[in-house]
Amino acid sequence: MSLLYEKTAMILEERIRNETYKVSSRLPGEDKLAAELNVSRSTLRRVIQLLETRGIIKRRPSVGNFVVKIPRTKRLYAYVAPGLSDPFHAEFIRLFNMMVVGECGNLLVDDSSHTSADKIISRLKEENVDGVVFCPRNVDKSILLKESGIPALWLAAVPKCQTVDYLVVNDERGIKAILEHLRDTGIKSAGYAKGVKGSLVSARKAAFIKNAKLYGVSINNKWILEVEQDGEEGGRELFKKFIKLKSRPEAIICYNDWNAVGFIEAALSYGMDIPADLRITGFDNIPLSQFYKVPLTTVDCHLSDFASQAHAMLSNRIANISMDRQVHIADCSLIVRKS
Repeated sequence: MSLLYEKTAMILEERIRNETYKVSSRLPGEDKLAAELNVSRSTLRRVIQLLETRGIIKRRPSVGNFVVKIPRTKRLYAYVAPGLSDPFHAEFIRLFNMMVVGECGNLLVDDSSHTSADKIISRLKEENVDGVVFCPRNVDKSILLKESGIPALWLAAVPKCQTVDYLVVNDERGIKAILEHLRDTGIKSAGYAKGVKGSLVSARKAAFIKNAKLYGVSINNKWILEVEQDGEEGGRELFKKFIKLKSRPEAIICYNDWNAVGFIEAALSYGMDIPADLRITGFDNIPLSQFYKVPLTTVDCHLSDFASQAHAMLSNRIANISMDRQVHIADCSLIVRKS
């Protein structure tokens, strides 16, 4: 589905903002304006209709189309993710919003846990957002997002749509750093634990399976634990699976810190000594991880830099909807603590 008219509307709005076409002035005739924007007259008419609904242009039959209002100068960004109670999302939103506020913009936040991507995208269009950071879970709607015409940045996973910008952490580097640490501390076997089975964000699990033996760490398919719940509750459920194993690994690499906190909490309640009985690592380095009762060894995603990069990439896309695809793989590093 082509939404050329929406992209063209963004271009025309920007020209009104920079006063190429001033308030109270008449726009060029259809033929001339269509040529300037490199679209057909029928597409231009849809553009004019759209901007009239937004109160920016007024059509006067037999006279012409007039600019009556400058489009809002404050950008409206959106952040859409599942499980906004996840400390990773909470911290990302805080950091991202600091940059949005710094440019006098506004941030709309939407939880996609119980709402379909189709409905969310429709709502974003109704709100006339300037751009969205979209963090997926189980369903890849990147093609639908692209077709919506909303400038977008896909976060934490590689989208199916090969023209959508994306920003991911170097998950393989992070997992390798954990495996190297386990090897250097004498660990010979490890498992992997992850909430939300079937999540799109599976690069960490793949990196674990691919690289474990290269670091002398043995793995077993039975030690790859997955449950439907995410977060701390998911971590508790993962421990229930772990404790039922007939043979257990010496270490568990948790998908993220929130899973790890729940896993450790359940292990301590069971009577285990962490790290004497079991080594546990996380991923993300959320603020809680260093203050938890068992300070968590984890991978630092440098979230401040990550949020800054996301803001820069989305701002670039908003400013130039037709620019080449942007892809960035963010660096990460291991932080060794007690767990």
